[in-house]
Amino acid sequence: MYQTTLEKSIHWGRCKLLSRFAPGSIRQPYYLNRPRPLKSLEQFFFMTTLLSIFIILLVFGGIALFLIKGKPENNESSETKKDTSVKSAPKESSAYTEFSNEKEALKKTLETSLKTRFSYTPLLKIPPTPKNFIGRKNIIADVLSRIGKNPALIGFYGNSGVGKTTLGLMMTNKLLPDFPDEPIFIDMLGSSVKPLNPEGVMTRVINLLSPHEKYPESGEQRTQRYRTLLKSRKSVLFLDNVSGGLNLTELLPPKQCALITTSIQPLKLPYLISKKVNPLDPKDAQTYLLKTSPRTGFWVNEIAKICNNFPQALTLFGKYIASNSQQDISGLIENLNGELKSMNAETRADDKQILKLILTLSHRSLSEKAAVVLRKLTLFPDTFDDKAEIFICEDPDSEHLLQLLTLGVVTSNNNTNRFSLHDQVRRFLGQRLKESEQGVAEKRFATYFLTVIMTAGELYSKGGKDRDQGLNRFDLEWENIKKGREWAHSASDHDEEADNICLSYTEAAIPLLELRQTPAERLKWYQAALNSSRRLNESEVENKYLLLLGIEHNKLNQSEEALDFLGQALKSCQQSNDASNERIALGQLGLTQRALGRHHRAIEYFEKELTLLRKSEDTSGEETILENLGGIYSQVGENDRAIEYYKEELSLVRKQKDSPRQGRI
Repeated sequence: MYQTTLEKSIHWGRCKLLSRFAPGSIRQPYYLNRPRPLKSLEQFFFMTTLLSIFIILLVFGGIALFLIKGKPENNESSETKKDTSVKSAPKESSAYTEFSNEKEALKKTLETSLKTRFSYTPLLKIPPTPKNFIGRKNIIADVLSRIGKNPALIGFYGNSGVGKTTLGLMMTNKLLPDFPDEPIFIDMLGSSVKPLNPEGVMTRVINLLSPHEKYPESGEQRTQRYRTLLKSRKSVLFLDNVSGGLNLTELLPPKQCALITTSIQPLKLPYLISKKVNPLDPKDAQTYLLKTSPRTGFWVNEIAKICNNFPQALTLFGKYIASNSQQDISGLIENLNGELKSMNAETRADDKQILKLILTLSHRSLSEKAAVVLRKLTLFPDTFDDKAEIFICEDPDSEHLLQLLTLGVVTSNNNTNRFSLHDQVRRFLGQRLKESEQGVAEKRFATYFLTVIMTAGELYSKGGKDRDQGLNRFDLEWENIKKGREWAHSASDHDEEADNICLSYTEAAIPLLELRQTPAERLKWYQAALNSSRRLNESEVENKYLLLLGIEHNKLNQSEEALDFLGQALKSCQQSNDASNERIALGQLGLTQRALGRHHRAIEYFEKELTLLRKSEDTSGEETILENLGGIYSQVGENDRAIEYYKEELSLVRKQKDSPRQGRI
């Protein structure tokens, strides 16, 4: 029903973005050709720059010579003046101006993204088990001995950084003989602002095991489908980093699957084998440290004590020493012991204090550019690839990312070629991202993932293998895509570029949202797009989102809200002579009135819809209107009219050879 409108919408979003950052690269629709005035701030910068150059040329008195040879010092002076003006401007204007200077880079990224075929990346792929795994044999043996007739439900809990995930990976390998299918690994984002809930877990599992299936609309259907799909497998479901207090009862897999969870606090589940994970034994800690960095050999005992045998502290300290071959280890140990004593004179420093101290050491060892890259990585709510890091963090060839990996402050999953920040690193960086870095980086983040959703939508619309790749990219980058759109939405009330980005996100994502997300999630996107279309004076686009919002409220049985949006849509469509969308609005209003029990009002809307349809060239969907009329006339007791409409419908579906529908009629 929305195919033509949808194709136009996606084209609109692509044109809108390219027209701003790559003018002339594509043919634009008529409503994009109207000129847009420069912002006053841009005019000010432009005039200031011209005036600065003119004064410099007069002072040096070499206009002709400058034009022929070009003096670099003059260019630098004008750039310096421009930078000074930018710094004195408001934050959003500064970010806008700096971002505008990167248009050429953005243009190349966008064009490459639209043309490049994304490689398929395995979803929910478990990370590889670390080769230098040490200790924990008693925990593994105890858990294995307790798995019997009851379901294999295992929970590891303990402080962040104590090694729960690594232990869970080892446990998964031990269970593979009994659960041979590919394990399913889901990061529950328990330490983030928006941790994953059970609905999010079910969504990911359904998308993984049945990628072409439309998302179940009701919670009951979703839960049933989740369990049905898992019943066809014998695998481990690994839920890593579960937030405290989350009820996992509805996520319990069937008996032929195993469940492994990690959390800071113990979880309450029936039959759960719950084990607390403590720091390593001193001997195991020293062995692990030597494997991480052989340079620690002479001082290994002292370093392990400083780190309280805490795995992440050992990892970071060992990798720091391995990466800084000129570091005086004895002097470093002496300084650290002094700092730890000053932190807490009476008792031993806790794990968080030790980690903060070592992370401070690692952060200080970075060059300024590498430190900026690390801070910008905190913008990623989920895993990311090197292409995103290069563009958003402005790190050509991922030069600084490699250094961060070597230091251990960034981790990688070699099974997916994606990267992430550990919770402790993210917490340490906290508020360290400077405003001057954040403004530009956030806009680059939103724009980069707009190119991702646009490419995913393009691939999906092509069908076949391209369709699978589009879905894969959407599922893989969902958390990042969602954050990019949320930033654009939050900035759209004071930034026209953000308004365009916000609207373009939704324009490109409509078919994927319909397949993958709940009505509640779609409502957020459509409402934001409606607001943006109004601010941008795009009346045709506004009509579409009024309709979509009405439709989604109908799906949620929120009839009064649906009535409001659909009434606005009908009025607007009639004023703009948009017959196609007017017909849709009439049909949806008929459904809304029927849900409210106002049958005669519903009949009025359905009959108007039928009249409008028969006047148009495209009469597809007529049988649905006839069935709606037949059903509602039957409800009000006018059986003769009901039979009349059913007969008309039957005649149509016979021509279409729709046997199931014939039988129903």
